[in-house]
Amino acid sequence: MHERTYTFADPNAIARTVLTQPGMTWLLAMRDGHIPGPNIGATLDFGNITITDGVVSFTSHGRAWMANPMGTLHGGVPMTLLDSAMTCAIFTKLPAGKMPTTTSLTTYFTRPAFVDDGEITATGSVVHLGSTFATTEGKVTDARGKLVAHATATFAIIDSSAIAASLGLS
Repeated sequence: MHERTYTFADPNAIARTVLTQPGMTWLLAMRDGHIPGPNIGATLDFGNITITDGVVSFTSHGRAWMANPMGTLHGGVPMTLLDSAMTCAIFTKLPAGKMPTTTSLTTYFTRPAFVDDGEITATGSVVHLGSTFATTEGKVTDARGKLVAHATATFAIIDSSAIAASLGLS
């Protein structure tokens, strides 16, 4: 048996920071290490983060603990990477007080990724941003640049004041 141990931040402390700033501001602060990153990023070892207006990409590495019974990367890993990258892409365009929440995510797998293949890269791009809904597209590529999965997603754009109030920010 193997064991994995890692540390992660208090999610409420992260929320207290991000809910009071425009998305691009706190994303850049996370990337630059000024505030803790998301706990899913600690879980899946996000790295090499690139953030531009409407596009976010980052890397992860397949690990043995991410394998399905066939020894390939479990499909939930690229799906989680896609959801995270596409959500962050929307955040680059949102003011403080607004946040996206996934309403649909359709993922297409094109090839298996193996846990020892090295770095995989997820990229999310905003296709449309309205006042109440956004659409995105994303892709995950392996270390050779081969497409592993691609996705489209729809997000509701919601007011984050109720979350902020529950954390004592209002």
